[in-house]
Amino acid sequence: MRGASSVRRHVHFHAVTDPASPAPVHDAHALLLEIADGVGLVSESGEILWMAPRLAALDAERLRLFATACVEAGRDIASQPRRSRRRRFPCGESFYEVVVTPGTPGTLVGVLVDVTARQRLADRIEMVDALGAELLDLDAQIVTPLNVTERLDLLEGKVVDAMRQVMRGEPFEVRL
Repeated sequence: MRGASSVRRHVHFHAVTDPASPAPVHDAHALLLEIADGVGLVSESGEILWMAPRLAALDAERLRLFATACVEAGRDIASQPRRSRRRRFPCGESFYEVVVTPGTPGTLVGVLVDVTARQRLADRIEMVDALGAELLDLDAQIVTPLNVTERLDLLEGKVVDAMRQVMRGEPFEVRL
């Protein structure tokens, strides 16, 4: 990957007017600047040839992971032709997804999206599912000799433990 100064090229587009349409087509340059968390043009070897300012604002590690994801997706496209491929990768506390499509010969176009909130929600749903399965897996040999109050106390203890894991320190109330 080239140094940041040589990578930050800007491409200028002009509005195109469709003769069949009374209104001009949107300015492609403005559109590129606002797509997701960034758009970049990457060579098949992993060199970022061009990037929109939003992508250029990211740190070197995220740019490296973006380029690597583009190259990996490009290999998949080459081996099993499809219009696009998605790759997801973590970076620090964040998660990103890259949608990659072939560009001109030898290049790939990558669109980067921060999917951290979506990934955290999916992780939380998986945790709730696992904890629900754990609640259902009560041992009959433990539960059978207990009276109703003891069974409720056991169930409340399991629910409280599960909620502490799910809520991660946020306040909650259990009503049985």
